[in-house]
Amino acid sequence: MLIQRINPHVVTASLFASISATFVIGLIGLIMNWWIQPETAFERVISTTSGIVALAVSVALAAMVLKWRKIQLIAAGLVCLLALHSLLVTFSINHIFLLGWLSRIDAYFYPPVAILFIVLGACLAMSPEHRLQRTWQLSLALLMLVMAFVFLILHIIPNGFMILGPHPAVTSIAGLVIFLVSLSLLLVAIIPTKLIAFPSPHAMWLGFIAVFLTCGTWYFL
Repeated sequence: MLIQRINPHVVTASLFASISATFVIGLIGLIMNWWIQPETAFERVISTTSGIVALAVSVALAAMVLKWRKIQLIAAGLVCLLALHSLLVTFSINHIFLLGWLSRIDAYFYPPVAILFIVLGACLAMSPEHRLQRTWQLSLALLMLVMAFVFLILHIIPNGFMILGPHPAVTSIAGLVIFLVSLSLLLVAIIPTKLIAFPSPHAMWLGFIAVFLTCGTWYFL
């Protein structure tokens, strides 16, 4: 009954918005860091690590729609590895396993965000075509929705954003993007994959330009 009530076009629009938003945010982050080369976390806004994660999320979502399973797993694994790296370095666990060289790589994610990204990577790795994996994807997407909502609530509390990162503008937009991605994955887990496809090229260009202008305006403001 629920499947019949959800229009597949809504799922398509949500997925394309998530893919475009993560791709644009990641691309802007990488380009601006290469161009400006900021020295502090506050000046950096979007770190190089965050940019790579955003691009990996975009690739994993697109591969899920296009059924490029190997690319989907590689992109999802990259999200998990970068988040796991932050946890290992933050808590100095890497030294226990004689991986001290990991400390030379910037561990940008705060622990709550790193944990959320590990859950996100696991969710992105699931194939909605398999019943058991679709069930896990549904459960993980619901968990991420709750976590994203909590992240957004923290911004109402004075200095609550500091639990998530050094920059309130970034932590808030990260919460919104994760909420959108989680919602997309939730819908993907509910709707049969054969009903999910990309919109027409004309619609995709219009949608991408709209997302690019929105994300670009947010970044420079």
